[in-house]
Amino acid sequence: MSGKKASEFSGEEQQQVIAEFERLTRDAAAVQPETLRRILDENAGVEYLQGLGLDGRTDPDTFRACVPLATHDDLEPYIARLADGDTSPVLTAKPITSISLSSGTTQGRRKYLPFNDELFKLTMHVYRTSFAFRNRAFPVEGGGKALQFVYGSRQLTTKGGLTVASATTHLYRNEGYKAAVRGIQLPCCSPDEVVFAADFAQSLYCHLLCGLLYADEVRTVFAVFGHNLVLALQTLERAWEELCHDIRRGALSPARVTEPELRQAVSALLAKPNPALADEVARRCAEARLGGWRGLVHALWPNARYVHTIVTGSMEHYVRKLRHYAGGLPLVAMDYGASEGMVGANVEPEVPPDSATFAVLPNIAYFEFIPLKTTTNGGGGSRADCTDTGGTSYSSGADPVGLTEVTVGEHYEVVMTTFAGGRLLQLDAQAQVREPGIDRPHAVHQRRQEHGAGRAARRGWRGRDTDLLEQAGGGGLHQPRGRVDGPGPLRRFLGTQWRGRRRRRAAALLRRAGPALRRCRVRERQEDARHRAPGATCAAAGRLPEGAAPLPLPRRSGEPVQAAEVRRPVQLRRPPGPL
Repeated sequence: MSGKKASEFSGEEQQQVIAEFERLTRDAAAVQPETLRRILDENAGVEYLQGLGLDGRTDPDTFRACVPLATHDDLEPYIARLADGDTSPVLTAKPITSISLSSGTTQGRRKYLPFNDELFKLTMHVYRTSFAFRNRAFPVEGGGKALQFVYGSRQLTTKGGLTVASATTHLYRNEGYKAAVRGIQLPCCSPDEVVFAADFAQSLYCHLLCGLLYADEVRTVFAVFGHNLVLALQTLERAWEELCHDIRRGALSPARVTEPELRQAVSALLAKPNPALADEVARRCAEARLGGWRGLVHALWPNARYVHTIVTGSMEHYVRKLRHYAGGLPLVAMDYGASEGMVGANVEPEVPPDSATFAVLPNIAYFEFIPLKTTTNGGGGSRADCTDTGGTSYSSGADPVGLTEVTVGEHYEVVMTTFAGGRLLQLDAQAQVREPGIDRPHAVHQRRQEHGAGRAARRGWRGRDTDLLEQAGGGGLHQPRGRVDGPGPLRRFLGTQWRGRRRRRAAALLRRAGPALRRCRVRERQEDARHRAPGATCAAAGRLPEGAAPLPLPRRSGEPVQAAEVRRPVQLRRPPGPL
């Protein structure tokens, strides 16, 4: 998980990446048909496309007329054959190397999706593009390290011998990953044994310990999902004294870390007792605790330039808490991706999460958009009914349009045709086209909501962290049936955790602390207003109370997507689940 100095990427190489992005997005009207042609030429002989009447034609009109829109259910039989060991070209000409397991936010169940080397290369292309813009906005000088709360989840094996894991795990375990991120990623504080540890709690504790050992060298703080970062920092609130004790003794806590390989790797970093560092960390933590842990990230890692994580979509509920921890550090939204593949890059990293947009790269997939129209009660769309986070319902019934044919201000469902096969309707993605700025490409505001999201909300976001919380006694994290008037995370927390005497004790504490809490809420709202861009909305209904544990939420987003400049005078521009 290491890289070289990010500053080595600056200068001519950085400008080349940005210039290539601008060229591709400016010529999107030509790049998109060429991308479709490459996909169809490469996969002309696959079983899925046989008998559809393409007859070697690769133009968009023929493709739309012959190849039907598909959902995961349509591709599931083909994916099942691949998982069982079918090596014939079923969906793609290139071999499927593994199976990605989605987070389960679409229709309330997890999906199995093919993953191959082509998707890996395109993902790295998006990462490289977004880094060029991020490094231009927040240059990291003089090297340093990255504190990364990343985890390689457990891998399963199918009957046919394919590995099954999350898309991010496939990236981290790919043989070409380290070479691909060299130059666009600072060296990670934690060794690989921490990233790929079998036990999540032990891995998290070691990430924190490694981050404190390199406290003054940390330049960026990263987690894939916002709730992962909140969970890590709340763990630090509870475990900072133990962490200081380990640093002071120069030895790992035998109660906290038991895996032999993990202990050996982290013990090599501890090396010897360091009471001076332990005292300094303890002092910073004690001061942060007196301030309600506000600005904890800046206090412990004073040379960090920004916090980088997914803070859009379902993760927007954690923006307020992350701002509390970050103090004045910028929150930079991570790129937009899905289990089906990457969609767009964040090329405006300085924009607050409330207004973040993502630029669609026209060479990574063929994109289509199905127009949505506002419906009255009862809907009636021929394909799907969608509801955005503001409660407005939409129905789809029109034919799809291309990336350069969308209209500013309109809402669309997103369709992706990738190098992994299928013309897939993104059931959880809803896009709104935004008016572009003077000096930037066209923007599409991405909202993730669909006809199965109600079931997903009741089931709750299923992930490794959620399972850990339940195993630790967190109880059920499912959305209760019926009306929920308050914030979802708080209501679930109250309904599952506070029982009997704990509930009465908490109620008494809340009554006594009422005035102080109200003053604190006023200060936090003022801080939110300072950080939020003019006209941006905020997810007030999903805000977490200061002491609440971060509970993963279903994807409901106001997530902007960008598709870069494609024509004048109207320019076009255009997230992830979690991956």
